[in-house]
Amino acid sequence: MERPGFFACTRSFVMAATVVMAVAGCTSSSDLGSRGAAEAGRNRGVNRMLEEIHASRKPVGFEQLDVSDIVSRYLPAGTPRADVLAAIREHPGTRIIEESPATMIVRDDTGKAMLDPDVRSVVMTFTFDGAGKLAQVHAVQLKHQ
Repeated sequence: MERPGFFACTRSFVMAATVVMAVAGCTSSSDLGSRGAAEAGRNRGVNRMLEEIHASRKPVGFEQLDVSDIVSRYLPAGTPRADVLAAIREHPGTRIIEESPATMIVRDDTGKAMLDPDVRSVVMTFTFDGAGKLAQVHAVQLKHQ
């Protein structure tokens, strides 16, 4: 049983769907280019920062390794508080432990206790000046016990 009207209708639908998807792709990519590129770049920066920290020397026992210099390269002094906060919140593994107008303490955990022999955390303390700009970073990497 051939239904020529069915195939013509299906072909028209597929062509229309392709055009709609192409137009939607152009709209979303231009939107990403203007507004989302900075946010996506910050998120990639935090991801790269944490990858670099986790690739560095691992803490042993109760040792705490200072990784402030790595964090400062990715989130330098003078960065507005809103940008630091947005970058931290965009990363799924980080959580804000304590927040006040002058400081923000953030923790990132890697691995799961009992399942991973390399369970570590990065604890970052960001200090802000009166204008809301990042003044100082103190970050340590430590091993879960």
